[in-house]
Amino acid sequence: MNGAQWWLTLDRVGFQAAWILLSALWQSSILLAAAGVLAWLLRRRRASVRQAVLAAAVLASPLIPLLGWGAWRSGTPRAPIPVVPAYSAPVEP
Repeated sequence: MNGAQWWLTLDRVGFQAAWILLSALWQSSILLAAAGVLAWLLRRRRASVRQAVLAAAVLASPLIPLLGWGAWRSGTPRAPIPVVPAYSAPVEP
């Protein structure tokens, strides 16, 4: 493998890593916002209940990419959301 092939492979892997991180970021933001709203709705309950809700959301956040991968492997339909453009290899001048 020469330098150009190595660079293209590294570029493709970096794009996939960025795509996974951005996907996990927006999904975990929704999860944590929902947990915050639920904790706010439970403001008259004991603090331990609110803490359990928030801790469960924080502990579930790293599992989001695994859940997405499991859904993809099981064949569930996916709607394309063009937030991040598709990868295309750089064109050499």
